Amino acid sequence: MGTVLDFLFINNKHNLKQKQMRLDELASRLIVLESKVNYLSTGVYDVLPVASDINELNARLTMLEATVDMLVAEKTNEVMSTIASTEGTTPDVDVIVSLSPSATFPEASEIVTAIVQAQVELPAIESEAVSGAVAAAITAVVTAQPEVVTEPSDMVDAILVAINDYQAEFNESEIESAVEMLSTIISNTGTEVTDEIKDQIAVAIGAQPDPMLDAIEERLNIVEAKYSTLVGK
Repeated sequence: MGTVLDFLFINNKHNLKQKQMRLDELASRLIVLESKVNYLSTGVYDVLPVASDINELNARLTMLEATVDMLVAEKTNEVMSTIASTEGTTPDVDVIVSLSPSATFPEASEIVTAIVQAQVELPAIESEAVSGAVAAAITAVVTAQPEVVTEPSDMVDAILVAINDYQAEFNESEIESAVEMLSTIISNTGTEVTDEIKDQIAVAIGAQPDPMLDAIEERLNIVEAKYSTLVGK
């Protein structure tokens, strides 16, 4: 009986050691990635202490994931803005799609690729407001989760939210132009573009910027981020 207990004790001790070694390895990888991402986002190279346990590791990884997602969205929007507004740009569509959560999901990846490729092949858009709205819509597609991309109604909702969040002043002709271009993007998601959807696009485009609300929203975002840090989310 003693031999069995001794074996279980030794085996358990071995497993704990293996678990700690794996935790240390993951924590080391996290530190390197945190430093790189922090430098990319702020220009400051800072090395954080090693995570002391799996809960801290999980919390810090969650924050890192959110930061990387934000950077991907910013990069995608920057690239798509250039594509939409500059004649003759020939970006690598595969590189853009590789940034998407849909990259490893064939059905979703095919949709994202088709939408990005279609925009690349179109003439440059002269209106800054319209090209920005188009870039926002395509960024919404590229950064959406695969289950959203493959569900047309969800993808339409995500695009409309992105358009509504994009703040710019449009004149009447720009609104008409944007509605047509955005309708084409939505059509490429597999959705039949009805008059109702066009009206929703027009309403989203017509939402005028409000500097005071924008400032309050930015302050609220900062407070939410600080709260998440305090509670380890």
